[in-house]
Amino acid sequence: MIGVLQRSTDIGGRVLLAEDNLVSQRVAEAMLQSLGFHVDVVGDGAEAVKAASTQPYRAILMDCQIPILDGYQATAQIRHLEGVRRRTPIIAVTGLAARSNQDRCMAAGMDDFVAKPLTPSGLTALLAHWVPDGSLPSIAIDPAGPPPDRQMYLDHAHESTRPALDPHMVARLDWLGATAGEDLVGRLTVIFAADAVTHIDALRRAMASEDAVAVSRVARRLSAASVNLGATHLARLCDNLVAENSGAIAAGDVRHGWALIQLLEQELVRVHAALRVLRARP
Repeated sequence: MIGVLQRSTDIGGRVLLAEDNLVSQRVAEAMLQSLGFHVDVVGDGAEAVKAASTQPYRAILMDCQIPILDGYQATAQIRHLEGVRRRTPIIAVTGLAARSNQDRCMAAGMDDFVAKPLTPSGLTALLAHWVPDGSLPSIAIDPAGPPPDRQMYLDHAHESTRPALDPHMVARLDWLGATAGEDLVGRLTVIFAADAVTHIDALRRAMASEDAVAVSRVARRLSAASVNLGATHLARLCDNLVAENSGAIAAGDVRHGWALIQLLEQELVRVHAALRVLRARP
């Protein structure tokens, strides 16, 4: 089922967003809405193909790791359906920046790619290229708008003093929420809290069964949700689990993986506490 934003000025036309992570999905929606686009949202590749076959889009943002049909398979099917009649710009949204993955995007029929997490300035520049008719509004940053795109990892800081949430990302989400006329941070907090419990349970089950593929899949999903909410250190712990654990599991050593999951749970406590503070704001 295609979910359509209720509020849109429709300045830039209609775009399709294929993304299954609910936090990432809503943040991308808000960014696109702030640029004046009407947005249709699907949560898997099969729905993306269905939507693209029934509705013309100015552009399609395609997450590469969506279920049923992944982004590569969905893109290939969309290109087959389009034939020579038209070519909708399809932009890969990927957390994998390796050249091999970029080549795979191009081979599948995608036109461009953008790394996660999405930022307003990066998304504006990208769509200005692929929707070049002057309909895309400027989002020049001003004191009342979102801060410059940057992350605050503070690697030198002790864990107890490291911010659980990137204040710049929170400010950006506040701005996007004000633009959309909703409490975006509050909505994302509810979604994230429910998803985090599910992800941790899934990680524990996957680790207990020594399923390296499932561990990586779940950790990537939690990382995507975390980074879009500004929980950058939590996202890095998830990425560490992906990078360091598959080989260890294959070798029968799961001790390090369990230790990383424990760190994830400890960081989640800090993130939840920070989110409660945000929700209590007047």
